[in-house]
Amino acid sequence: MVYKDIYSLKDLRKHYNLTQLQVSNLIGISSRSYREKENGLVPFSQIEIVKLIKLFELEETDTYQLFYKDYLKSYRKVKMISISEYKKLKI
Repeated sequence: MVYKDIYSLKDLRKHYNLTQLQVSNLIGISSRSYREKENGLVPFSQIEIVKLIKLFELEETDTYQLFYKDYLKSYRKVKMISISEYKKLKI
């Protein structure tokens, strides 16, 4: 990564002295949506990632660390079920 001591999108945003509201406006999403995405609760869309790469002048190799690692942590908390358990569900 080009930036020293930056390990998250939040660190990067703070490095540029930007608020979540400012970044959300720059990439065209609501501040609530940006906050959820920055905290790893919801993944960024590919278009949003491209906008952030351009905004922060990132290298594409930095995208995993900044955009996917937190989301994958939360995804691992999802309980997987078997096909037989799935068939029992009333959907």
